[in-house]
Amino acid sequence: MNLPTNTDRFRNYMISFKNLKLINPLIRAISEAGCSKPSEIQCLAIPKILEGRDILAFTGNDEGKTEAYVLPVLQLLKKNTPEHTKI
Repeated sequence: MNLPTNTDRFRNYMISFKNLKLINPLIRAISEAGCSKPSEIQCLAIPKILEGRDILAFTGNDEGKTEAYVLPVLQLLKKNTPEHTKI
């Protein structure tokens, strides 16, 4: 029996960073950095991290692992950090 791989499931839909529920400042920074579509690892990891779930993921070099971890962490920090109005 052939079971579908993550790649098979990923090919069934194309997703944008906006669909991953990232905030606009992050989407803008990603676009300015030249990324137009999330990689497979980003599509799979970002929603789970935003839900507060732990993940363990691996993939090849230059496939977006760092962004898959950093983008949701930055968003969670922004969401859970009070605005500093006094310095």
